[in-house]
Amino acid sequence: MVPTGKQPSPSRSYVMRIISTLTVTVALASALALLAISQILSDVANRNIEQRAKETLEYLVGSLEIPLWLVSEESISSIGTATFRDPSVVRIAVIDAAGKTMFSTSRPVRSDTLVEKSAQIFHKERRNHFVGEVSIALTPEALAEETRKLLISTTAVIVTVLISVLSVV
Repeated sequence: MVPTGKQPSPSRSYVMRIISTLTVTVALASALALLAISQILSDVANRNIEQRAKETLEYLVGSLEIPLWLVSEESISSIGTATFRDPSVVRIAVIDAAGKTMFSTSRPVRSDTLVEKSAQIFHKERRNHFVGEVSIALTPEALAEETRKLLISTTAVIVTVLISVLSVV
């Protein structure tokens, strides 16, 4: 029996091999690039969290000086709550000069990479009179989640492009 179906021309077969090779090459190069980008972004996030913790602590020390001096629990709570809205901040505690906890909140953390900072707060207009202490803990977890979302969307774009190229053939 003689087959009745058409056999692909040699030039079409050659084009298919080139497209397949290019697709595999682009997919592997993209995977390696995504891994490298992931590692770089993770390192940057871990370095930035230390700076962010320092800046947050400086903000809290400056913002809490007067409310602690005036023993304004409402103001202290407002400042603490506003700061806690930052998803990187996982714990805040504000303690007055007498040792009373004026504000304290925390959220569960999956990461063991916490950056913890604390500072004493002094009322500068009263000859640096000690008025309290603030401590915070930050995690790079929120930044890591943003990185994961970025990598997922980038992967989706690459896969869409590869599927588009393959569907043309």
